[in-house]
Amino acid sequence: MWGCTLGQQPTTTKNTVTNRQRLASEPGLSHNDNCPRNYLNDHDFRIRNKSLRFGTWNVRTMAIPGTCDIISEELNRYNLDLVALQETRWPYEGKESTKHHQVYYSGNTEGKHQKGVAIAVKKSVDSAVIAFDAVSERICTMRLKGIFKNITIVCIYAPIEAAVDEDKDGFYETLECVMSKVPSYDVKLVLGDANAQIGREAIWKPIAGTNSLHHETNDNGTRLLSFACTGNLKVVSTMLPRKDIHKSTWVSPSGEYKNQIDHVLIDNRHRSHITNVRTIRGAECGSDHYLVLVKIRQKIAIEKRNKSNQTPPLEFSKLKDPLKAMEFKLKLSDKFSEEAERAIQEMNINEDWNSLKNIIQDCTEAVCGKMKKKEKKPWFDEECKNMINKRRELKSEWLQTQEEIDRLRYNTQNRETTRLVRQKKRGWMNELVRRAEEDRTKNNSKDFYRTIRFFKTEYKPKPYGILDKNGQMIIQQSEGLRVWKDYFQELLNGEGYTNPANNTDMPTYYNVQPLVEQPSLEEVSKAIQDLKNNKAPGQDSIFAEVLKAGGDIIAKKLHMLILEIWEKEEIPDEWKEAVVIPIFKKGNKHDCNNYRGISLLSTPYKVLSKIVMKRVEAFTDSIIEEHQSGFIKGRSTTDQIFIVKETIAKYWEFDKECFLLFVDFQKAYDSLFRLQIWQQMEKFGIPDKLIRLTKMTVEESKCKVRVNGEMSSSFDVNTGVRQGDGISPLLFNIVLEKTLRKTKLLDKGINIGASINLLAFADDIVLLAEKKEDLVILTETLLTEAKKVGLHVSCEKTKYMRIGGITQTVGNLQVGEYEFQSCKEFKYLGVTITDTVTEQTEIENRLAAANRCFWSVQKLMSSKLLSRTTKLRIYKTIIQPVLLYGSEVWTLSKVSEKKLVTFENKVLRKIYGPVCERGTWRIRKNKEIRDLFNEPDIIANIRCRRMRWTGHVLRRGGESLIKSVWEGEIAGTRRRGRPKLRWKDQIKKDMEQINILEEEAQDRTVWRGKKSSRLQMALAVSK
Repeated sequence: MWGCTLGQQPTTTKNTVTNRQRLASEPGLSHNDNCPRNYLNDHDFRIRNKSLRFGTWNVRTMAIPGTCDIISEELNRYNLDLVALQETRWPYEGKESTKHHQVYYSGNTEGKHQKGVAIAVKKSVDSAVIAFDAVSERICTMRLKGIFKNITIVCIYAPIEAAVDEDKDGFYETLECVMSKVPSYDVKLVLGDANAQIGREAIWKPIAGTNSLHHETNDNGTRLLSFACTGNLKVVSTMLPRKDIHKSTWVSPSGEYKNQIDHVLIDNRHRSHITNVRTIRGAECGSDHYLVLVKIRQKIAIEKRNKSNQTPPLEFSKLKDPLKAMEFKLKLSDKFSEEAERAIQEMNINEDWNSLKNIIQDCTEAVCGKMKKKEKKPWFDEECKNMINKRRELKSEWLQTQEEIDRLRYNTQNRETTRLVRQKKRGWMNELVRRAEEDRTKNNSKDFYRTIRFFKTEYKPKPYGILDKNGQMIIQQSEGLRVWKDYFQELLNGEGYTNPANNTDMPTYYNVQPLVEQPSLEEVSKAIQDLKNNKAPGQDSIFAEVLKAGGDIIAKKLHMLILEIWEKEEIPDEWKEAVVIPIFKKGNKHDCNNYRGISLLSTPYKVLSKIVMKRVEAFTDSIIEEHQSGFIKGRSTTDQIFIVKETIAKYWEFDKECFLLFVDFQKAYDSLFRLQIWQQMEKFGIPDKLIRLTKMTVEESKCKVRVNGEMSSSFDVNTGVRQGDGISPLLFNIVLEKTLRKTKLLDKGINIGASINLLAFADDIVLLAEKKEDLVILTETLLTEAKKVGLHVSCEKTKYMRIGGITQTVGNLQVGEYEFQSCKEFKYLGVTITDTVTEQTEIENRLAAANRCFWSVQKLMSSKLLSRTTKLRIYKTIIQPVLLYGSEVWTLSKVSEKKLVTFENKVLRKIYGPVCERGTWRIRKNKEIRDLFNEPDIIANIRCRRMRWTGHVLRRGGESLIKSVWEGEIAGTRRRGRPKLRWKDQIKKDMEQINILEEEAQDRTVWRGKKSSRLQMALAVSK
């Protein structure tokens, strides 16, 4: 737990303390977590002297649309700082935000909408939350920062009276375990639905008093009192004298029976801090429980938060309107003219950039305005609010009159309100579907796929905190931001390996340098047009669309700035800073290691980076050899996948041994020694000017981390290449090329039409050898050379595989101090590689992924508002690419073909729906589906993709690596028995069926004309 105190909600009072030094000077304040006082340091705090207003409420469900917002409005209406909620029926654990509250919740871990507890904290008090623990679907805890003592709140939802004893015993055992971990000096407060009736028996008087609504204690009541006795707690909800109507917390549907089963417990030491406990019958959310108010005298420390200095986004999409675009250009022209008149003295690069940036931002804001914040639930309109208010009024009337007619009127209104809210949300969802259909008909792809993504993306709970290095859960946003900064600072600065050769800042150039011309205006304009749209900008908030809309006006000004940068070899300070956004991958959402950082760079900087990259690429095209396919024009993942698969198939066919090592480096792009980049660029003959310009874009780079709109302070990045920079993969390949060449020079490897000992796609490397000893030598060389440039192997992710040979247990691979685990299958570039020739595992994985994708768009596929054309487009552009990834190198058996066709028929059957015959609905037959679809099936599609890629390979030179592997043979005798179907056999058969020769592949037009006719291919398949 934290060594700080627990918190309260801020209110404006005359006695509010805002000076940190005054607080720190208080005598007796200690930093120990278990001490009675607390030392508030490193932050400014406000201290609220008024009593805290807590509460507990069984809301019955929060799974109904709009319920969470209704509850938040009710809690805000009664000015409650913190409320424990039960029976929320929210699965998993996380944090949700409403207009007035942050809701920390704990639910069923299996995704079922049952039970569930939560704690709603007023946003003005949220900074006082220092810990939250989602214990189970019945218990959660929260710790608040106090001035003198922290406050631990335990929210409980006990089993009902009729539950079996095992459930009750388990609940109270867990609760006692939770209470035992609460620091001894904390104020301990237990709130929730205990489902316990406490009587007025004399034996329980010291613990529960004699003011309970009930006279006799039931079984749950006895268990609660025993728990209170064991934990030295008092049941204050039954101690204070109140009217019976202010004691009852639950009312039966008929209104005849009332019980007091929601309770408040506090440790005996702080019993006198509770000043009031009573039900608030006016709070209304459709539940049969009343809200219970708890007033407690405690002071909390609320951290002062600085307002975010993030520039609000601008509505740049308005620039699509020709009139707005023209207005934008006129304003730019006027602003630049005014600036030219005022610019008397020469400015430096930072001043020039700030002037250009401010003009672009001002003109964009003047023309487009700020982007309006999207409503979280636009369907929750005034009609819904009016119905809710009417329901509250009817409940108030019933509570006052207790008449049966008023109860019936309230129940009717409650049902109508719930029905209306659901109808509103359903109507809004249907409107989105209609809009998607309209966008498709208008070819508005951006908005169409944005809507599809909205329906496709499943709900993902937001984490309520982050774990620091010591495994401590951090809830406070300021402290969490510090954790994120420390994590990325360590991640982006390598492991501190020192290269003995790093004794100079820059290499020395002795060769005659070629002239590197300054970029032209046309070059800058082309770089601007090549920028991708809909990409988040850096700190300057200048989008690519804005630069494009500015046309020649912005291009000329940016060209002048780039020429100045080119001459002085210095970039603006703001261009050196990147904004890092953590993006969750998989695993525990509270662990920083399960996130990857997305770096946002200045968009005008990307223009300069593209220009420098194009200049460097002119030299590297002949430097990077064919073993590297990562980020190289004309090469793809399919090339490397084919070589690996074909190698395995041929060695297996001739029963020869082959050894593979799939190498993975730790933080490859972030750990490179930068000096190695400049030295390798010099050795490869890249001009001095380009090396200095490249160094200018990388050196002195900084990062800031942005989480939930809050920005951390900047930190230096001293190793690796810049994330998010287009030139970074090219620089990485240049450095890695040295390591790969030294490994490739070894006379080790395999011979299959060509000598091969390694393949690479960026940092994904495969080593190949015919002998295990040779593979060890290759690995030692690669790892030794990699260390020299700052790369370190990941033992956990690097895997070893043996192909063919005598059937026996394959041990791990020992290479020096490293031991690499053996495997029978490995996920390489998104494709499952196995030690046999079969494609069954990969196709099953593809079918599983396609089924998950299909399931994610079920709502759209089932909607009657979407046309069949739109549904087919969803299938072809969203589901089919998932299914057919890597299919160009598949060797299909009849069984695999049948599975693929079955899946496609299932999707098409969903799209075309059943057919009604003589008043009876039946499922369409396969022939009916194919007639309606009237396009080649999935197998014909695969063959077309395979033939398209074959043409790409055949157009390669005779010495190309991939063609050598295709045509190469291995000396030896084939295995006994029927040979397995080979990839090239299927290609040969396909070419015979469509009557096409290999020589025709050299003419791309002829090849495409013959192979791309999918109908012709489908007819050939059907023969």
